[in-house]
Amino acid sequence: MTRSRLARPIFFAAILAKLTAGMVHAEEDVAHAIIVKVNGAPINKEEIRNFIIDYATANNLITPGSDTIDADQAAEIAQEGIRTLIRQHLIKQEAERLEIKTPYDEVEEYIEKYNLPDTKFTRTQTEVDILFDKVLQKVGVVIFEPSPFEIRKIYTEKASVFTIPRMVRARQITVDKISEDTKQFELDKIKQIQEEIQGKAAAFTEVATIRCTTPRARQQGGLMAPPGSDRIENFFPPTVKRYETLYAPEVLAALQTMKPGQMSDIIESKSAFHILYLEDEKPEKKLQFSQVSARVGHFIRKRERAIKQRDWLVDMIKRSNIIWHNDKKVDAEYIMPPVPEFTERDLMGLEGPQQKQPRR
Repeated sequence: MTRSRLARPIFFAAILAKLTAGMVHAEEDVAHAIIVKVNGAPINKEEIRNFIIDYATANNLITPGSDTIDADQAAEIAQEGIRTLIRQHLIKQEAERLEIKTPYDEVEEYIEKYNLPDTKFTRTQTEVDILFDKVLQKVGVVIFEPSPFEIRKIYTEKASVFTIPRMVRARQITVDKISEDTKQFELDKIKQIQEEIQGKAAAFTEVATIRCTTPRARQQGGLMAPPGSDRIENFFPPTVKRYETLYAPEVLAALQTMKPGQMSDIIESKSAFHILYLEDEKPEKKLQFSQVSARVGHFIRKRERAIKQRDWLVDMIKRSNIIWHNDKKVDAEYIMPPVPEFTERDLMGLEGPQQKQPRR
């Protein structure tokens, strides 16, 4: 995956249209147009675009096979990116004033200690987090290590978060329904495809490379690989609610009951006819305490850090000059970090192999 392939669909379509409409003159260099200034230091659209890419990559939000993400989702990430970048600028500026640095080895040690996913996004955030901890230490404020009791308490209270639902790897061939008048023609077409497959797995993939309606689906043999699925093995949980916007409920319901190696009969949804093939599955699994204790400890530190950062920012924002491109002052509450709740996202990368990403 490269930035150049992501730049057009994510940045220009989503961000220019949804994020900064009316803030940049047409003749300006779009990529370097300034969005906000933090004590004179500019944050431009290129930085926001990079944040989107790094965040989406780290959180497995890139659509497999197309290297894009949903435009609305990109715009939401961009807003969070602006807030995060403002906070990072303030922390780095204060650390520079206090002559505080974060050696590379400290970032490595922190990531290893808390078993964090090795991504560029994580590294950048970890570096800033350590800087902030040191800034607090300068004024006598310490973020304490979480106790075993606190870690065990979250593991017990959030039991459902530590249960990985059943995952499936599946393929589908669809024939869209155009209208009631053509419905019989489309039904005959899917029946013809069913005959071509003859219930054989190898034939399903081969037919899908010809019969699927989109180039990506044809290229992947009808593989169902939605954003958020395992990018290495393409497993995804059909019971997770976010997939209801991508696949027909009839399709997801069928996948919940199918067994590996099983092919469905013709399934009719509101907009299409479908044939499914379930290649493989991973049963529901409860993550053991030993697998997650380090990551839960990191979350507790992250939560405490966010609370202390909100207090620190109140005074820092008063002493800073943070303005939008149009010289209007940025509202203080807009900059404040939310106090996080523990979710499945905090466990990202604990199942399956973690791949180190090249540093850019």
